[in-house]
Amino acid sequence: MANQPKKSLWEKLEPKSSPFKGQLDLLLAINLEGKPPRPVVQVSNTQCALDNMGASIRNLFLIPWMIGLIITCYANVENHIKGWKGKERSAVRYIASTKRMFGDNFFERTEDPVELRMFRRIKNGVMPYRRYLEYRYNETTAGKKFLVIDITLLILYGLVMPSLMIWIIRWPQLAPLYFDRERQLLYSWRKGKVWAARYGAVRVHKNFQGFYFHMHYFNKKGKFGKRVFAIQPSGNPLYNTNIQPFLAFISQFMAYGKEHVYPGQGDYMARRHFHFFKDKKPDDFEKQLDAVLEYTDRNLV
Repeated sequence: MANQPKKSLWEKLEPKSSPFKGQLDLLLAINLEGKPPRPVVQVSNTQCALDNMGASIRNLFLIPWMIGLIITCYANVENHIKGWKGKERSAVRYIASTKRMFGDNFFERTEDPVELRMFRRIKNGVMPYRRYLEYRYNETTAGKKFLVIDITLLILYGLVMPSLMIWIIRWPQLAPLYFDRERQLLYSWRKGKVWAARYGAVRVHKNFQGFYFHMHYFNKKGKFGKRVFAIQPSGNPLYNTNIQPFLAFISQFMAYGKEHVYPGQGDYMARRHFHFFKDKKPDDFEKQLDAVLEYTDRNLV
């Protein structure tokens, strides 16, 4: 049986999605209290923006993994060095005590291979690291096991840690999902490509992990495609929480404006997670936005 092509997130969620406008009556009747709820990160007279799930994945998975690897790497290196220095001290003490008992030239007279091997481990009062490795891998009963473990850890720390660090540094601050009240649109962008949908026609889906807005875009080859923008109110991508507060907030913002949802105050701007880079807004944003909306109006609405 041939392998079935892997379904995209859109294809998995689309059959279970529903029109967002079907929930508006309930959401518009909810009383709002306090400051804008998570994941609202921006509110102005014309726009309300929601943060994406990308920062949560980076901060809850990649960074803790990196910290965990650093801690275990430090512990293993420290343990390795302690073993080296401990063996050095025991060898130096053994040689010194043997010379006191049998004379300073004992190791020049003896032909005992065990005694000579112990003597040759020390050079100018210290054990060279290469000599310690020879002892660790060739002269101990668990030498082969130690070799396999050390090589495995070397590969893990030497390859995974730099790769993970590069991934964390290069993970950009992804654009939020903007709700444009004047044009009744929602849009975002990813890697230079604009995602958009009509507010009155957007479909949504929720499950135990998050809340998803169904969007449209043109890919790098100019082919029309579908994507989902994932929202996680709790900031934890493992499970979903109460979604009504932020849905009520954006619904009432789109219906009544900023003074209804955030009265008597200036623009709201929440602090977002730190990133080294931002996913830059496309230079041809308006052109892409118009193209996506024109296509969806003609073919989907």
